[in-house]
Amino acid sequence: MRVKRALHWLPLVATTYVLVSVAVWFFQDRLIFVGANWSGARKPLASQPQVQVETLAVEASEGEGLEAGFSFRIAWAEAPLRSMSAAATGKPNAQRAVLLFFLGNGQDLASGVGIAATWASYGLDALVVEYPGYGASGGRPSQLSILAAAERAAGEAQQRAKARGLPCFVGGVSLGTFSALHVARAGFDKVLLFAPPTSMVEAARRHYWWLPVGLLLRHRFDNLAAAASVPCPALVFHGTRDEVVPISMGRRVAAALGAKASFVEVAGLGHWLPLEADGPLGERIAAFLKSPG
Repeated sequence: MRVKRALHWLPLVATTYVLVSVAVWFFQDRLIFVGANWSGARKPLASQPQVQVETLAVEASEGEGLEAGFSFRIAWAEAPLRSMSAAATGKPNAQRAVLLFFLGNGQDLASGVGIAATWASYGLDALVVEYPGYGASGGRPSQLSILAAAERAAGEAQQRAKARGLPCFVGGVSLGTFSALHVARAGFDKVLLFAPPTSMVEAARRHYWWLPVGLLLRHRFDNLAAAASVPCPALVFHGTRDEVVPISMGRRVAAALGAKASFVEVAGLGHWLPLEADGPLGERIAAFLKSPG
C-alpha cells in the first residue's frame, strides 16, 4: 500500500524537481551575483577624501564572447607618504606597490571605497574594481564580463605601477579571487587571496547539493585551473568557521599555487575576514607585502 502511494506521488515530485531546476537555471545570476544592482537603485558611496572614483571601458572586442562593450567603476586610492598604521605604531610601511583588488559577490563600490582606503593605509596605491552590473557600473555580471573587466583593470593597474616605478600586486576576496588568479598569470609580482573557492561548480554544489549543478551552471569560474599558471608568490587566508566556502577549498587553492604559496588558517573567523592594518591579519599581510618576491 505504501509503495503504491509513493508511486502515486512520484510524477508530482519529479515534475517539481524539474521545475525547480529550470527556475534555478533561469535565476542563477541573481543567486550568484547577489550584490548586483538588479533594482536600478544606487547606493551612496562612503566619503573617503583620498579615494577617487573613476570609470574604465571595455570594448566588445576585448572580451571573447562579449556581445557588447560596457563601462565599470574603480576606486583609486594613493597611499600617503607614511601609512596610518606606521604612524600609529612606529613600524615601517609595507613595500610601496600598486595593488589591484577584486571584491566579493555581495560588494560594490559602496564598500569598495573603504577597502581602497584600507589598502592605502598599508602604503599601497590601491585600485578596487566594481563588477559589471554592480552599483553604477554598466553591463551585466557574468563570467565573460567579469573576467573582461578584470583584464582591463589589470592593464590599468600595471600601467600605473610602471609609471610610478612600483611593483604590481593583485588580490581578491571570495568571488574576487577568480578574477585575481585569472590575471595573476602574467605581469604581477604577488597575489593575496581571502577565502578562495576552488571553483564555482564546487562552491555551488556545497549549497545546492540536491540539484544537477554541473549541468545548470553557466558561470564556470575555476581557481584550480588558473592557479597552476600563476608564477609569483601568493598568500592565502581562510577562516576556520567559513560556512560559505569551506577552508578545505582554500587549502587546495594554496596547494595548486605551488611552493611559492603560503596558507594561513584564521582560527575562529568565518567567510569575511578583516583587512585592516591594525586587525588580526594586519601584521601578516604587511610582512608578506614587504617580503622579497
